[in-house]
Amino acid sequence: KMLRAVQIPKIITRLQKNLDYCIQITMKESQVSILIMFLCSVLIVVWSSAGWNALRLEENAYDSIYWAFTTLTTVGYGDLTPVNYRETLYALFVGAIGATFSAAIIANVTSFFHDVEISEDNTDHKLNCVVYFMERQNSSAENIKTIEDYFEYIEREQEGINEELLLNKAVPDHIKANILIHITHTMVTN
Repeated sequence: KMLRAVQIPKIITRLQKNLDYCIQITMKESQVSILIMFLCSVLIVVWSSAGWNALRLEENAYDSIYWAFTTLTTVGYGDLTPVNYRETLYALFVGAIGATFSAAIIANVTSFFHDVEISEDNTDHKLNCVVYFMERQNSSAENIKTIEDYFEYIEREQEGINEELLLNKAVPDHIKANILIHITHTMVTN
């Protein structure tokens, strides 16, 4: 338990670094998302006021905004449909733009979570780096499989953490000796 208390400042420092990194990513992604939402809003207003109303004079502005929104979000309920060739082409164009914007927003959100998952401490990331390196060095498939099995073992048995390595790196020698004596005490006394 004393070992855990000694590690608290180091853990807090590591968490602070990870938090700072997450905040930086969030700020970048937020700026892009806000810009995309602003552009979507402008496009909805422009398309609803200029395009749809020009093609259907009997429709009102609310129907136009509703149509533009359902088309841009690729929902397209079907209650407001194009009647002639020009309206159909216009609806196809707006639908394609809407699908692109929807995909961009989903990609940004996915990218945010993917960036957070990839770190030097992530076992999957380490495995990918090692396998990529081995493939570049033309290593045999058997060696790559052995490495993958080892990382799978680490993830399954040790939950991605090598306690011995952590102990060797993070704890001073005099404390390390006491911990090792404690760990092996029952084995030595029996």
